[in-house]
Amino acid sequence: KGDRVFLLFMASRREDGVRWCPDCVKAEPVIDGFLEKCSLTKNAHLIVVDLEKTYLRDPTNPYYTSEKFCLRKVPTLMAWKGTTKLEEEDCMSESLLKNLFQCVL
Repeated sequence: KGDRVFLLFMASRREDGVRWCPDCVKAEPVIDGFLEKCSLTKNAHLIVVDLEKTYLRDPTNPYYTSEKFCLRKVPTLMAWKGTTKLEEEDCMSESLLKNLFQCVL
């Protein structure tokens, strides 16, 4: 009760450990750096969902068909409750990240 959940949808990692999506490769250090320097409250939880390229592009996958997620792009960062969603290059903007996480800063 009172906890805030955030979901981060990212490209899965290839065998070499690098994510298959270039935007995810760029966004990951920005998001990680933002979270490290911010003091998120202990009631904030980030769930990272790694997606294979074929699964993401499958129009029958539940993240794609769900009204809640309507996932088309990675990276996508969103609050479980609410309508704010950051996609692709928006995930690289510290000001947009701050807006998304403002309720737990």
